[in-house]
Amino acid sequence: MLIAFFVSAVGEELGWSGYALAPLQDRWGALGASLTLGAMGVVWHLIPLLRRHSSPTWIAWWCLHALAAQVLIVCLYIKTGKSVFAAALFHATLNLACMLLPMNGAHFDIRLSGIIMAVVAFAAVAVWGPKTLTRARRAKV
Repeated sequence: MLIAFFVSAVGEELGWSGYALAPLQDRWGALGASLTLGAMGVVWHLIPLLRRHSSPTWIAWWCLHALAAQVLIVCLYIKTGKSVFAAALFHATLNLACMLLPMNGAHFDIRLSGIIMAVVAFAAVAVWGPKTLTRARRAKV
């Protein structure tokens, strides 16, 4: 199952991170590019979410989760020297974690997951800055 999630995540991340991120980042900075890619990802996944009859509230919380996750994926991609492998592995791990836990059970709460992901993404932006999502290295004195 992990291999299937990884293969699909590699396909997505080759397009999102490997191809589309650089021009978007040049234009809008890392945070703007992350949110643009996140919005594109939300649209990309909207039909499957609607086809499985997810409630509008569940979809809204999932959108928060997905946007915040994209910010973290871009942070990871940048901080690992533009590694599509790292971005895809994180993406696949998130997908696998959601699928292994019952979607309507007590073990997985998309609201809590969305809030946690948003807080972590906000902290990453606060620490590393929205322009590059990476702190500039200081020269050793």
